[in-house]
Amino acid sequence: MESPSLYVPMTVVLELEWVLRAFYRFEAADFIRVVRHLLGLSHVVVGGREHVETALDWHHEGLDFADALHLAASAHCKEFLSFDDRRFAHRAERLALSPPVVIPR
Repeated sequence: MESPSLYVPMTVVLELEWVLRAFYRFEAADFIRVVRHLLGLSHVVVGGREHVETALDWHHEGLDFADALHLAASAHCKEFLSFDDRRFAHRAERLALSPPVVIPR
């Protein structure tokens, strides 16, 4: 089997979202379209692909992409602690995402 021409780590996808949003003013839908195109390229392997795909779905539903990616990558955990954003916890609860997002007291 041939090795892929290009490997994109999951962390690079996270940085790509930040750059496209902060510097190029991409809306969520535009970013999602770019990454889905990237995922569809046969010569590109994205690390943590299943987490990236899940995060894209959750980002489409209104979650911040970074929060969504961290939560998706934590699927094996009992709960996910967030120290800075109650909106994230409320949105995750509304969408019935797992693991549940907990705000420590």
